[in-house]
Formats: sequence, structure tokens, C-alpha cells
Amino acid sequence: MIHVINKMYSKAQKNIPWVPYNKDTFNLDYLKSKKMSDKQRLFQYAVILHKYTQTETNNGKMYDGAEIIVDPTFVMAASEKEVVFKATRKVPEDKAGDPDNVEIIVRPF
Repeated sequence: MIHVINKMYSKAQKNIPWVPYNKDTFNLDYLKSKKMSDKQRLFQYAVILHKYTQTETNNGKMYDGAEIIVDPTFVMAASEKEVVFKATRKVPEDKAGDPDNVEIIVRPF
């Protein structure tokens, strides 16, 4: 059974020119490393700070509105995670005190 599977993989390798051909083994890790997601794509991101005030009557928070702390910016990245990482580095230190109120919005193109 294993011999038949290896032959099937070997035949599949011959039809894919960028996969290094080895008749004994099929290098699946190499295929996984060559995903389309490795290409960089265009993203846009913005960072918003939501403002709250403490209320004593309701024992909670009252929403006061939002403020854009990082203007909408275009960036090239391989994934949305990479964009979020880049966006967090652009947040000013004085606004990053409460990370629960900071929202990072990412849009792919």
C-alpha cells in the first residue's frame, strides 16, 4: 500500500515544475512553505481609541465617543496578523495605556 502511495506522489511531482523531484519521497513540507500566502498583499489599517468616563450613579462606564489615533494607512504585508503587529507599533505611548479601548481595523484589498 505504501509503495502505491509513493508512486502516486511521484507522478504528481512530475507535473509540478517547482517541486524538487525525488522518486523515493515526497517533500510535503516544501510544498507547505511555498503557499500563496507568502506573497505580500495590500492592506489598509486605522487605529481608533474609544473614550469612556466613569459614572458613580450607574457604577460603570459611559461611552463618550471615539478618536482616530492613527490615520488610515496603506501597508504591504503577508497576512492580517503582520498588519496588526505593524499597527500596534504606530500607537502613541500615551494612548496605549488601556489596550481594551484601542481598536485596530484592518481591510484587505
